[in-house]
Amino acid sequence: MEPDLIIIFIVVAATSAYLLWFRHLASRLSGPKVYPLFGSLPVLFLNRSRIHDWIAGNLRSSGCSGTYQTTTIAIPFFARKQGFYTVTCNPKNIEHILRTRFDNYPKGPTWQTAFHDLLGQGIFNSDGETWLIQRKTAALEFTTRTLRQAMARWVSRTIKTRLWLILEKASEEHFPVDLQDLLLRLTFDNICGLTFGKDPETLSTDLSENPFATAFDSATEATLQRLLYPGFLWRLKKLFGIGAEIRLRRSLQVVENYMTEALTARKLNPSDDLLSRFIKKRDVDGNIFPNHVLKRIALNFVLAGRDTSSVALSWFFWLVMNNPTVESKIIDELTTVLKDTRGSDPNAWISDPLIFDEADRLVYLKAALAETLRLYPSVPEDFKYVINDDILPDGTRVPAGSTVTYSIYSVGRMKSVWGDDCLEFKPERWLSASGDRFEPPKDGYKFVAFNAGPRTCLGKDLAYLQMKSVVSAVLLRYRLSLVPGHRVEQKMSLTLFMKNGLKVSSIVSMSTDLKLNVTINPDVKESDFNSSLEISPHGGKVNLVRRLIGGFLPQGKILSTTEHRGANERSRGNRVMSENDESNDHTGEKRAQEQKVRSGPLISGAAYCLSSCSMILLNKVVLSSYAFNAGISLMFYQNLICSIIVIILGLCGAVSLEKLNWKLVKMWIPVNLIFVGMLVSGMYSLRYINIAMVTILKNMTNIFTAVGEFYIFRKRQSQKVWMAMFLMVYLREYSSLRQKCHNGSQISSASYILIGYIYDSGKNGIGKPERINKA
Repeated sequence: MEPDLIIIFIVVAATSAYLLWFRHLASRLSGPKVYPLFGSLPVLFLNRSRIHDWIAGNLRSSGCSGTYQTTTIAIPFFARKQGFYTVTCNPKNIEHILRTRFDNYPKGPTWQTAFHDLLGQGIFNSDGETWLIQRKTAALEFTTRTLRQAMARWVSRTIKTRLWLILEKASEEHFPVDLQDLLLRLTFDNICGLTFGKDPETLSTDLSENPFATAFDSATEATLQRLLYPGFLWRLKKLFGIGAEIRLRRSLQVVENYMTEALTARKLNPSDDLLSRFIKKRDVDGNIFPNHVLKRIALNFVLAGRDTSSVALSWFFWLVMNNPTVESKIIDELTTVLKDTRGSDPNAWISDPLIFDEADRLVYLKAALAETLRLYPSVPEDFKYVINDDILPDGTRVPAGSTVTYSIYSVGRMKSVWGDDCLEFKPERWLSASGDRFEPPKDGYKFVAFNAGPRTCLGKDLAYLQMKSVVSAVLLRYRLSLVPGHRVEQKMSLTLFMKNGLKVSSIVSMSTDLKLNVTINPDVKESDFNSSLEISPHGGKVNLVRRLIGGFLPQGKILSTTEHRGANERSRGNRVMSENDESNDHTGEKRAQEQKVRSGPLISGAAYCLSSCSMILLNKVVLSSYAFNAGISLMFYQNLICSIIVIILGLCGAVSLEKLNWKLVKMWIPVNLIFVGMLVSGMYSLRYINIAMVTILKNMTNIFTAVGEFYIFRKRQSQKVWMAMFLMVYLREYSSLRQKCHNGSQISSASYILIGYIYDSGKNGIGKPERINKA
C-alpha cells in the first residue's frame, strides 16, 4: 500500500474514532452545548460578561436536580479529569460536598498552586492538618469579646473620622462619588487594623496613595488571572518574567516588606490584633509559627475580610435605593433602637456611629443584609477538587480528578429552593411570623454565602456587625440616589464586584428634622457627571472631591427644596433602573473606549510596513508563477499564523487586545467578507492584468469608499485622511511607473516597493488611527 494511502487511512480512522467518542461523551453531558476539542469553552467565552446568570440559566434548564456536567477539554483521557466540571445548586448536594464528604472535596492542587505565592499555606489556601491547626486557633480567637471590641473600635474610628468627612464634603458640593470604592477602602482599613494592628489609611481625607494597598490589589488581581488560563501558561510567564507574573513578583515584594515591618512591630509591642495572638500560638508539632507563615496567615485574613464585606454593602445600597419601602423600614427600626438607647434627640442619634450592642438589636436590617447576600453573594461560585469517585445525593456521578462547582449565586434564584418570589428583594422572608426575630432557613445549605460545614466563615458575626454599623452611619445621615444613566453590571471575577462601580449622587445630609431634597434636572446629560480624571482604587494626592467625583455639575443644574421628613416621602420615582436596560449601552462602551490602549502612529506604521512588505513580496513572488494554484490557502495559513501569534502575545501580556463581543463580530464579519472577496478577485486578476492596473483599481476602491462614506453616512473625512489618500495614490502610481521601466517585469524592484510601503505605512499612521478610534 502506498505511504500516502496509509496516512489517509490513519487520519480517517482516527477522526472517525474521535467523533464516535465525542458523540458518546456529549450524549452523557447535561449542561451547555459542547464542541469537539474545546468542549463548552466557546459558549462560556461568549457569555463571560454574564457568567453567573448564564450558569443559573443552565441549572434551571437541568430540571429538578439543579445539577449539570460539562467539559472544557474534549480530548480523550482529559475530558473526564482535568477539564470535567460538575455544577450544582442543589442544597442536598452542597451539604454532601461541604459537610457529609468534606474530606473528599478539598481546595485541590489547581487552586492551591495558583494562590501559593500570595497566600502560602494560610487558612484559606490549605487542607488537612495545616488547615485544621489554623482553624482551631482562629476559632478560639473569634469567639473572644476582646476581638469584638477591637473590631468595634476600628469600625467606629473609620466611620467617624473618614467616611463621614468624605460624604459630608460631597454632600455640600453636590458631587457624585463611587460608593463601592469608598466601601472597599473602609473595609480594607478595618481588616488591616484588626489583623495586624496597622492602619494603611486608604480612606484618609486626602486619599494619599498607599504602596501596600496598591501592591496588594495588584498581587490579588495577578493571582486571580492564573485561574483563567492553563497552568503551563502562567508558569511559563513566571519563568520568563513577563505579563502579569512580573507585576505579581514586584507587588509581592512590596507586600512582603510591609508585612515584615508589621510583624516586627507586633513582636515588640503586642496588641489585641489577630497577628499578636498567632505569634503566641504553636503549630501541629508544638513549634511557634515561623515569620513567613505568620505573614501569610495575616494576608489570608486580609483577603477574606476586605472584598466580601465591601461587595455585600455595595449591592445592599443599590438594592435599597431601588426599594424605598425597605429603606423606610430600616430607618424606622434604627430610630426605634436609638430612641431607646440615646433618647429622643435626633442629633444624639448621628453624633457617633452605632456601638455593637445597638447593632445587635437591628433585626430587620440583618434580614435585609441576608437577603442581599442571598441574591448577590460576595463569592458567587466556589470550586472543590474531587479526590475519589463519588455519587451526589441527586444521583450524579463525579469522577476523581474532576472539579465540582457549587453555585451560591444560583441557589438564591431557584424557585424550587426559595419559592416563586425568589427574584424579589424581600427581607421579610428572614423574619419570624411576629417580625421581631431573625430566622434563617431550617435547611442551612439553602444559604451558604458564609460557606457551611467545617469551613463556615469564622468572621460571620463580626461581618454582620460591621455592615450594620456602616449602613446605619450612611442611611441616618444621607440620602443616596444613583447617578442618572449609571449602569450597574457584574464584573467577571471570583468576587461579585460591580463592573462600573456604584456612582451615587444626591448625597444629601439628613441630620435634622428637615431634609434637603436634591433632584437632578432631567436635562443634565451623563457626560456632565463624568470627569476625565479616573481614580485608581488607592489614588494619589489629589483634591478630595476631585478624587471622588464622577464629574462636575454645571451651575443651574441643581434644584433644591425643603420638605418635612416622613417615611412615606422617601419614595424615589427617578431611581428605578434595570440591569438589562439596553439604552445605557453607551456608558460601558465609552468606558471601554477610554481604557483602550492606543499605539502611536510610528509603532503602528512600522508594524504595518514590516508585515505588509514581507507578506506582499512573498505572495507576489509565489503567485507570479501561474502554475501555483493554492493562493487562497496560502493567504488563509498566513492570516491564521498571524492570528495565533497575536493571541499568544495577548495571553503573555505583551500586547493589549480588545475583548471580543457580539457587536464587534456583527460589525466586522461583513467587512472581512468584502475584504476577502477583494483579495481573491485581486489575486486572480493578476493572471489577466498587470500589477500596475491592479494597484490603480485598488486605489480607486479606497477613493470610492471615502466618497461613499460621505454620501451614504454623511461622514466628512479630515484633512489628514485626504492627505494620506493622496500620498498612497501618488507613491503607488510612482512605483508602478518605475516598474514599467524595469523591462516590464511583473515583480517590481524590492527597493521601490519598500519605499512605497513606507509611505503607505505613514499614510496609515496619519489617517487610520483616527478612523479606528472613532469606530
